[in-house]
Amino acid sequence: MMCYSRHLTMEKRMRMVLLPVVVLLLGAASGDALGARDLTAVVPGLTPADLATLAKTGEVTREFGAGESAVLAPECGLTAGLLAQIASFSYTTGVEILSVASRQTGDDAGELLRWYNVLRSVSTLKGLTFYSPVYHHRELLFRDSYAVDNPTDDKRIPDPTVGLLPRDSKITLMQNDATFGPNLYELDYRASSDAIAVTMINLEPLNFLFIPVMGVRDMQIRIIVMPYKDCRIFYGNVVAKATTFFGLGDKVQASALARLQALYDWFTRMATQERS
Repeated sequence: MMCYSRHLTMEKRMRMVLLPVVVLLLGAASGDALGARDLTAVVPGLTPADLATLAKTGEVTREFGAGESAVLAPECGLTAGLLAQIASFSYTTGVEILSVASRQTGDDAGELLRWYNVLRSVSTLKGLTFYSPVYHHRELLFRDSYAVDNPTDDKRIPDPTVGLLPRDSKITLMQNDATFGPNLYELDYRASSDAIAVTMINLEPLNFLFIPVMGVRDMQIRIIVMPYKDCRIFYGNVVAKATTFFGLGDKVQASALARLQALYDWFTRMATQERS
């Protein structure tokens, strides 16, 4: 995920100096928290500053632009494929979020199926709110959200939850976005022995107040969820090819990060409800 030269750079020297300090910080934060070595083993791209932020808040975020790569994705059976998809897309802006939360250890396969079905419960996204970086207060995110039988007929169907974990599966989503209006999206679900993932791509142009912001398949959202020791790791990534008209390009990045955080809050709430 990251390339290093043979010589010690200043950044590497700082990592070597700061890592023991961060280990102590993580240990002090919670007796059940993952240690810094555990975290960097599963997410090699974490910096000492990232580790300190995780110890304090449980999540770390990052913005990146064209030509820059995602670095916060955890290593699992799905990561290489998802990163290859991202690299093949000529995006202009990107954001990513990594969150680590404690979980009840036990049946990892059952946990993955439960989380998979949470991600397929798309109707529960209706009414989701997020903190708008444009208006600086909470705003409605989705007026409505539901699965449809196919992109052509557009007939509403129940949430397509499953009893067994399929290796791959696709559904079509109709989502009435408070910003972009009603649009169809393709949801591509993947599963491996150690993680589940979903990729969400718009099938129609996204417009804001009749201004074209992103073309077809120009907003791509990816989520990976995996159990790791006594924690649940949630990774979210948005890459987009956005217009620069009226300064909208900068707003897309801030909005994408706010959306990822709202999706994480939704997933956490749903996963907790399903567990109880």
